[in-house]
This record gives sequence, C-alpha cells and structure tokens, in this order.
Amino acid sequence: MGMKDNRPPKYLRTLTRGDVREDGMMFWDYNRRSRNGERWLTREKYDEKYGKAIVNMREHYAANREDLNRKQRERYAENREEKKRKSREYNAANREERNRYNSKYAKANPAKNSAAQSRERAKRKAAIHPDLDRKIENTIFELRDRLTAKLGIPFHVDHIIPISRGGRHHHANLKVIPAKLNQQKSARLDYELPECWA
Repeated sequence: MGMKDNRPPKYLRTLTRGDVREDGMMFWDYNRRSRNGERWLTREKYDEKYGKAIVNMREHYAANREDLNRKQRERYAENREEKKRKSREYNAANREERNRYNSKYAKANPAKNSAAQSRERAKRKAAIHPDLDRKIENTIFELRDRLTAKLGIPFHVDHIIPISRGGRHHHANLKVIPAKLNQQKSARLDYELPECWA
C-alpha cells in the first residue's frame, strides 16, 4: 500500500517557492510526506537548498547543453500544432490579461519592444539576416531612446538599405537618425543624409 498523499488538490495550490509565512518560514514545495502537504524551510535552509539547486541546474545545463537543446527542439517539433492550439486557446480566453502584460512589458522595455517589432516586420518580409546580433540590435534601439530623451526630438532606427529595396534586418544595416529625416528618406536609396548623420 502506498503512502498517503497529504497534498491539497492542484486547484488549491496557490503557494509558490519563496513565499514567506508570518513566522519567517519559506515555502519550498508541496510534499506528499509532509503533515499538511506543504514543505516550509528556515531562511538559512532555503538559501542553502535554493543555492545548491541553482548551481546543480547550471552545471547540468552546461554539461548537457547540446543534448538538452536538441531534445527541446524535437519535443517542440513533435507537438508544434498542439502547442500552437493551446497557445491560441489560452490567449483567446485571457485576452485582457495578455494585453495588460504586453502593455506593461512594452512600457518597461521600450528598446526591446521596438527591436522585436522591427524584427517581426522584417520576418514578414523574410528579411532577417541569420547573423543578426540581438545585443547590438537592442543597444541601437536603446541609443535611439536615450537621444530622444536627451534632445527632446524623436529619433528612429533606420534601415540604411530599406527592406523594401532588398536590405536585410541586420545590426550593420541599422542607424539612429532623427525621425524627420527618416520620414523624408522613406525607402529611397538616393537620399543623402546631412553630413553629421551620414
């Protein structure tokens, strides 16, 4: 005969790892062997256990990176349609929550959000270069935000060779210029920027 499972039903499991009780104890997990199905640890024990878990996880990932990534790609490929269906269903059922989250994220990360939108537009036109460095890309969008804030005029990230004219979305094809100049340039290849922006 198996051990009695004292854990509450899944729909009643509202605690997450790291929650702190009034007495200072920290929640670790729901455990069938615990009297009430919950395992609480002292701060010291929690920090020790959590630190070990993080170190073990990093070491495991470093030692098995290729294998783990391959398995993840395989799992995704096998269940692609199912994952997409579940994602569509969740988004449809939680549209307001998703919109709130997306709006909050966009406000907190304007450069990353702009870079993602730019990538999305380029992807629709199959123009993302395989060597795109996202760190450099994000730095360029952050520069745009800093210049806009510092100088008080809007700046854009421009594709030097426009995507509509065969340019690629690559960090070497991006340049920060004033929005007014970018709008004047549009998709023209013959537009000469003033010397200070060239």
